Amino acid sequence: MFLIHLTGPSFELRREWFDTAHPALAPHTNDLPPRRGHRGSIIPPLRFGSASMHEVVLPGLARLHLLLEQPQPGEVRVRAVVPESGLFVDEVPVVDPAPLRPGSVLRFASYELRLTRTAPLTAAQQARFATLTRDDVAWRVFADELAEAGNTALAEWMYLERAVTGATPAQRAQVTGPSRSELERAGREVPLSSRAAVASSKLLGCTSRQCPGSWPALGLTPEARFRDCAACGKSVAYCADDAEGSRLALRGIPVALDAGAEGPRPGQPWPLVPVG
Repeated sequence: MFLIHLTGPSFELRREWFDTAHPALAPHTNDLPPRRGHRGSIIPPLRFGSASMHEVVLPGLARLHLLLEQPQPGEVRVRAVVPESGLFVDEVPVVDPAPLRPGSVLRFASYELRLTRTAPLTAAQQARFATLTRDDVAWRVFADELAEAGNTALAEWMYLERAVTGATPAQRAQVTGPSRSELERAGREVPLSSRAAVASSKLLGCTSRQCPGSWPALGLTPEARFRDCAACGKSVAYCADDAEGSRLALRGIPVALDAGAEGPRPGQPWPLVPVG
């Protein structure tokens, strides 16, 4: 899995990019056209541009400016979509397409992108945590063990997430007066897959009357961002924000939203926004 760190004028973004494909994130389904720019890559590409339907939306770019692709798992290349795109990798002009290796810097327009490798919680840690969701004492022990092992950012995020959207009143009472902005700040330091492994989010888009209704109640899978719902038989995706959640919801995929996302207000329909 890769961690993308993108900076620009008064702007910073961190997001993960998996190096394995999951069926729920396939580039197209039978009732949807292939995504522009896919070109046979086995992992759906990341599209950068000013149009709202792309994975990374940035002002000052063409509607579709560039693609990051994985022609093979763990192998990344950058592809310019428009002429005069101004792409540089480690200050060398891009000859389309160009490899982008971990540690390299991609520069375009007024933005810089750094690519690094990262790893989510282990399967054993996820399985252990799944048994602790409603046990306040064991849950706190797990968080404290993470902090003692050096994963203080995730431990902090766990406490803040439970205080804002926790599974039990006791968990919500463990931190006094946290704000969503504090949660968002802490989340920027923690990979999304690690947040997914310990989140307590509610589910959106599951139509089964037997739906458990919460992310922790779903069955674990090898990929931290996906869990299986026994009620509807579908994979449920853990999404970073409303836009990603809405994009998948329009394809009939149930989702759980990261605690930093706004989510629908009471009575508001889901998905929240149309996606082109």
